[in-house]
Amino acid sequence: MSNTKPLNKPDLSALNRLIDDRNDKAQAQRITLFAGLYYDAAPVADFNARNPDDLYGATVSCWQFIQENNITKPKVRVFNPDFEAHGWQSTHTVIEVLVKEMPFLIDSVRLELNRRQMSIHAIHSCVAHIERDAKQKIKASSPILKANEKTQAEAIIYIEVDRHTDSDMLEDLSKTLVLILNEVNHCVEDFHALKAKAALMSDELNQLPCEKSKKEIKESQDFLAWLGNEHFTFLGCDEFSIEKKGGKTYLNREESHDLGIFRYHESNVSRSKLEELPAEIQAFVLSPNIVNFFKSGVRSRVHRPAYPDYVVVKRFNDVGEVIGGVRFIGLYTSTVYIESPNNIPLIRQKLQQVRKLAGFERGSHG
Repeated sequence: MSNTKPLNKPDLSALNRLIDDRNDKAQAQRITLFAGLYYDAAPVADFNARNPDDLYGATVSCWQFIQENNITKPKVRVFNPDFEAHGWQSTHTVIEVLVKEMPFLIDSVRLELNRRQMSIHAIHSCVAHIERDAKQKIKASSPILKANEKTQAEAIIYIEVDRHTDSDMLEDLSKTLVLILNEVNHCVEDFHALKAKAALMSDELNQLPCEKSKKEIKESQDFLAWLGNEHFTFLGCDEFSIEKKGGKTYLNREESHDLGIFRYHESNVSRSKLEELPAEIQAFVLSPNIVNFFKSGVRSRVHRPAYPDYVVVKRFNDVGEVIGGVRFIGLYTSTVYIESPNNIPLIRQKLQQVRKLAGFERGSHG
């Protein structure tokens, strides 16, 4: 017999009584079913500290919030519950999110709240399996708890933060969270396309029109394969081309090939004169290396608050000049930080060069 104790769950009996008392039988059954799912993983201490009437109001508020939803767009509400306006109240500002279920949602929302130095007082989430009609409204027969071929998985996130009364700030937070959740959506939607793009660039290296050492080609291909083997969280990629015209060299961004976060951002600059860019960027773009790396100067808004890494794979003409390439952006996974550099393609090659210049032999202690 197992000695495992059941998980400590919130006691919903008082809430369920209020639901039964204040709704007709059919509606009460649906809200009760929703409440069981909604609060299943809620912290017990936080749940028990809530006033039953406020808890009822919050539950019905969220139930109403999810009734209609266009699954292609994240739905966010940031507000200060007021008894007269909402039927319940809280000393905190409340954030409700409804979005298609996918990875990185809570991490990414918390990143923005932390960036704004907002203390989180309560947070819980659940995934509901919802069947909607042509008007995006929940069908009365929607199962909520169990998936079937007619349902879609929707993530419901509830957060309480320090109370803020500036309506402009609350609106800005709501809009920013929508932007971030759209970025998450594009990253997740394009993840397989991003990995396929990396594999395609690796295949292209088999048919380079110019002479490159077999070792550099093999190391570059091994590195791209290594990235795709759970070592890199692809966030996006774009393509660039280099064009010579009228004695000038232009760096063009090929926006039609954008994937991930680049698909969502509109850029005002799709063409630049290479000569007008900083010297280090010119040198980077035109260097003969097949693969180059650099670190982004802007923290990621998706998944982790780290500075993402760029991996640039170049294309060449028949005389070895750079004519374009693909720029991947992403985050190295946690396993990379404990991986021996001797096992990482390209990096191991650079390490060998450093050892050789320093006069060290691999495996030596001096």
